[in-house]
Amino acid sequence: MAYQKAAPPVHTRGMFINDVFSVNFADLEFYISDKCINTLGDYQQLKEAADGTKAKIKVKNPETQITYEKYGHTSDANDYFYCTMFYGEFIQFQRNGTAIRIKVGQNESRHSY
Repeated sequence: MAYQKAAPPVHTRGMFINDVFSVNFADLEFYISDKCINTLGDYQQLKEAADGTKAKIKVKNPETQITYEKYGHTSDANDYFYCTMFYGEFIQFQRNGTAIRIKVGQNESRHSY
């Protein structure tokens, strides 16, 4: 297993994770239990910023008055894990771009963009 010197770029790892979820890039499948409410909340509520990164909106706790990012940390941790655990597939994604699968009848075609 490879160890990364720095976190993978936010935009690239986001595209990789999205492709795994949407088209099973490299035949990967990630499952999230319905008991993982923080993770599900992150993936359902977190928005994409204009530059392709995560739009981490800051909110203030009314009791403590401490400002924090409501969404983003759980998905960041998952991103780091997925990109490290499936490093070869992540590198393949970076080299080939987004995989789009088009199914027609019995045939399946893969295109990279």
